[in-house]
Amino acid sequence: MSEDAIPSDMTPREGNSPTVSVIVPVYNAADYLAECLDSLLEQTLKEIEIICIDDGSTDSSLEILRSYEQRDSRVAVLKQNNAGPGAARNNGIEAARGEYLYFLDADDFCHAEFLEKALQVAKKYDADVVACRFNLFNQQVRVEISPSWTLRSDLYPAGAFDWTANPDALFATFHNYPWNKVFRAEFIKDNSIRFQEIYLTEDFLFSAKALVLARRIACLDEPLVSHREGTQTNIMASKHKHPFDFIEGFVTTKQFLIDHGCYARLRASFVPWAVNACRYNLLTMKNRHSFNEVLERLQDDGLRRLDLLDDSFDLMSQDDRHFIELVWTGQVEQLLFEEYANLRIDDDTRVNNIQAVELLLCRARAHEAELDAERQRLVDTREQLEFNFNELAERHQSVLNCTEMKIGRFFCAFPRFIQRLILKRRQG
Repeated sequence: MSEDAIPSDMTPREGNSPTVSVIVPVYNAADYLAECLDSLLEQTLKEIEIICIDDGSTDSSLEILRSYEQRDSRVAVLKQNNAGPGAARNNGIEAARGEYLYFLDADDFCHAEFLEKALQVAKKYDADVVACRFNLFNQQVRVEISPSWTLRSDLYPAGAFDWTANPDALFATFHNYPWNKVFRAEFIKDNSIRFQEIYLTEDFLFSAKALVLARRIACLDEPLVSHREGTQTNIMASKHKHPFDFIEGFVTTKQFLIDHGCYARLRASFVPWAVNACRYNLLTMKNRHSFNEVLERLQDDGLRRLDLLDDSFDLMSQDDRHFIELVWTGQVEQLLFEEYANLRIDDDTRVNNIQAVELLLCRARAHEAELDAERQRLVDTREQLEFNFNELAERHQSVLNCTEMKIGRFFCAFPRFIQRLILKRRQG
């Protein structure tokens, strides 16, 4: 990156170098930014710097960032004209002083022990890359889940390894997300690993280079990062404005793998990942015009540039092969109908799941009502027992205090005195 491309307020800061530099690209994330930054400031690893790059936000994101910068000296706010998350992260790398780098999206958040535990793994195995399991947090229903596919560490050896340990599973296991990985800063900078400066899929080339060039990769098999879904505010929600970015991201990554001499061995991992990118980006376009644009680009040269034709079919599942055939032959109606049918299946499954949850809730409420009734019965029984005990105690005391009882004790006292004297003489 040229010196002119770095704004004046992105010059390195003075002071002791932090252990981890956390780089947060920010674009119109005001609704979620506080939760993100709070999760970083609450890290048990305190020797961190948090570099937030405002990517030309038009909401109150910058004001929120400035307030955190004033509150905690570990927060640094940088600004750039809107250029996408790739350019923002690259500017963050230039300003970073830490021994390790971590990239967190502005609408995500992480567990308080994440960086400390990731650093322990990195130090233990002298790893260039530490990959972590993560949670999916659905913003619409406020539910968090931890799917097993977020990190299939069982497909790789324990401890440290490199990509050759299981080439076929590389991308499906570690993904192209930067926010589920911690990187050794020297490794990233020495190998000139940077993000593509596009708006979408800018992270695939970065992650692929890091995974392939890393001497040692290690896993943190705990879900300590939470990725927020369903916000409709991040860059993925506006993918129709950059419809071809995913193609360029994958094509550039494929060329890197070819140039590095490892594409043949990683092809079985790359091809399904590219099919998945085509399906996701094509079928989630926000309007028909963008859908047609992507479809035509894929038919024109996209599929061939992505290596998704001819003998690549052997590397695909039956479902993936069928999808590519529909795209290639332009069977738009069939493609959309099948997607609609899949959505209906998903919707039916969702309805069934909702009904099952509602049934469980009804049973739980009924059980709770039964518990409340039993609890009240025990309270009533206790109160009754306490009342009976108090009544008996009063009666007992009244008997002890009555005149007849006092006279009886007086007349019984003399015979007991004589009895004690007799027993004493016998023993003497």
